[in-house]
Amino acid sequence: MGLTKIEKNTVTIAVVGLLSLLALFSHISIYLHIENHLLAHTILEMISVAISVSIVIYGWFTFSITKSLPTFVLTIGFMVVAFFDLVHTFSYPGVNLLEPNLQASVWFWLIARLTEAFTIVMILALHHRDQTVGRPYMKYVVLLITSGLVFTLKYVISSYSNVLPILVEPGIGPTTIKNSIEYGVAFIHLIAIVYLWKVYKRDKNAYYLNLILAFYFLILASLSLTVYTDVNDATIIIGHIFKVIGYFYILKGFYYFYLHRPFEKKHHTEQQLADLESQLVSFFQETKDAMVIYNLSQNKIIRRNQAFELTFGYETKAEREVKYAIQKYIENKKRKKGTDHFQTTLKSIDNYEVDVYLTSAPILSKSTKLFAIMIRDISVQVKAERKIEQARRELQETIQQHHGVIFKLKKQNGVFVITLVDGKLVHQKGIIPEAIIGMDVKQAFPLLISSEVETLLWKAWNGEEIVYNHYSAVGEVLLFSVIPLRREGKVVELIGTISDITTLIKTEELLRKSEKLSVIGELAAGFAHEIRNPLTTIKGFLQLIQTEEKEQKNDYLTIMLNEISRLEMITNEFMVVAKPQAVKYIKTDIIEIVEKVIQFLRPQTILNSIEIFLEVNEESAFVYCDVNQLKQVFINLYKNAMEAMPDGGNIKTQIFVTDDNVTISIIDEGCGIPEEIIPRLGEPFYTLKEKGTGLGLMVSHKIIDSHHGSIEITSQVNIGTTITITLPLIKE
Repeated sequence: MGLTKIEKNTVTIAVVGLLSLLALFSHISIYLHIENHLLAHTILEMISVAISVSIVIYGWFTFSITKSLPTFVLTIGFMVVAFFDLVHTFSYPGVNLLEPNLQASVWFWLIARLTEAFTIVMILALHHRDQTVGRPYMKYVVLLITSGLVFTLKYVISSYSNVLPILVEPGIGPTTIKNSIEYGVAFIHLIAIVYLWKVYKRDKNAYYLNLILAFYFLILASLSLTVYTDVNDATIIIGHIFKVIGYFYILKGFYYFYLHRPFEKKHHTEQQLADLESQLVSFFQETKDAMVIYNLSQNKIIRRNQAFELTFGYETKAEREVKYAIQKYIENKKRKKGTDHFQTTLKSIDNYEVDVYLTSAPILSKSTKLFAIMIRDISVQVKAERKIEQARRELQETIQQHHGVIFKLKKQNGVFVITLVDGKLVHQKGIIPEAIIGMDVKQAFPLLISSEVETLLWKAWNGEEIVYNHYSAVGEVLLFSVIPLRREGKVVELIGTISDITTLIKTEELLRKSEKLSVIGELAAGFAHEIRNPLTTIKGFLQLIQTEEKEQKNDYLTIMLNEISRLEMITNEFMVVAKPQAVKYIKTDIIEIVEKVIQFLRPQTILNSIEIFLEVNEESAFVYCDVNQLKQVFINLYKNAMEAMPDGGNIKTQIFVTDDNVTISIIDEGCGIPEEIIPRLGEPFYTLKEKGTGLGLMVSHKIIDSHHGSIEITSQVNIGTTITITLPLIKE
């Protein structure tokens, strides 16, 4: 990457300075004496003093504005430099403005150099901190203390120069002490150059190049003043020239940073303000929201944007509403700072009602009180809010009209807290929903939330969907249904319902009893036939007993007892089906249940010319069940199979036992069921029979579901139907 113009100029000046120094060290001018050496020395030192004083004066006034700590350090530092350069000049042999003293004059020179070097170090250390001097009087305190120290140091050097280390040997030149101090100052300047070069490479600010040149020439000055042998040598004059150039670049950099750069910032700020004004004007004119500028002093709108004129026209009621907004803003300003806003309705240019949102804010101005008013059309938003409010109200009414309870729970501090609850059941219990929001659900419903229910709630919180029948102490049956709500895969709430299903449970029980009665009625004819046959046999043998011998009577009595036992078996099975039984789950062999049902239905099968075959692959299969309910299911299914075969036939029953389940398949040879009708089987009051109710299969489905089993129906028209029941086995 090539150098910029200012970088090229900096390099050129540095090369010229370096060549001048090399000329000194090549003995071209080391021993060159200048006749007017004293005059040249005095003029160069006074120029240095003038530059230092300029830095002090400008820095003092700049500090009054900026309060910058680096500026204050630069000002005080160069005040000290100017003072010691001045006393160095006045005490130089031959000037005679102070008592001539070569050693004291050189000490004043070195103190000025050291002060300038340490001032630069402090400024660089504070450069990026933007520190300020907070208290105004501090600058005077520091100025007074510094002045006292400077005059004290000047007095000590002037009075005791004869006991201080010698810095210059006549005819020999500077001593080791003097040269060491010069080299130390040059080293400080070198470090400053390295640091400033890094900063310049980052910021590309010409201010840093001026300081780099200043320190560069001050290094040359220090090196020049280490090689002379006599105070009249030209080397001293050249060194002072380097110092003057160095001070000049310090002044130039100081001027650029604190005067030129502020002007640049001012120009940049003005440009930004112009751009901002252009953007604001563009925003004002192009925004889709109506906007006006209102002059409070004149009580009039002084500017409108295009959106306002298109929506509300030029002179409309809307302007009066805007003025009202301003007045309201002024009234509320005492109570609330910042913008004020309110919602109202305005007439559009087409005489339509427009819902708007007015926002007013003051515009800072010294001469007039101006306000910016934005008028936003919120008609769509208002309509949406009204719809949302209506939907919310309808939802609330729906929840309130729910016959049970709808609730939401959230876990807080290890307990479930109610966040929503309502429904008719809540009000029937005399509970006010608002009163229990935020309460622990166990405290709100102490009789309802048992330890078992609480365990189920924790299961729901762990992700399970819960359905549970709760039997209360007063005979109510409440159905709990709880679903976890997830957000980002994490359960955050539980939502559920509680329904009073007491009536439903009783209705289901009545349906089961009704279906039993229907089955009993349909089987009654078969049972009557079976009962009549044994009775006829018994009657005939009783008549024979009256006429036969005693030995023959014993044979007749045996036959009669057998027939009576058969009657007892038939009536017992009939009573099992007909008599209401309490639900009782016990461990039972399902094969034995099926065999008893087949035996029970044998009279009906004989009447209908049907034979039932049983096939099993195990001797037993134990399930956890209510025996009477399963008998009712099998009676329903066998009865349906027999009704599907009016001309008689065979019914095959296959019981297949696996590791976990037992399947019972009842296969008939009837007319079959159309495939499209099968999914509807089990619906209440849906039946293919002329006088059927459709309740048989529905009750059967309910019973098998309560046993955690399933029913599957497959059929082919004119071939037959297979009904397969699957039940879980008891695991040993």
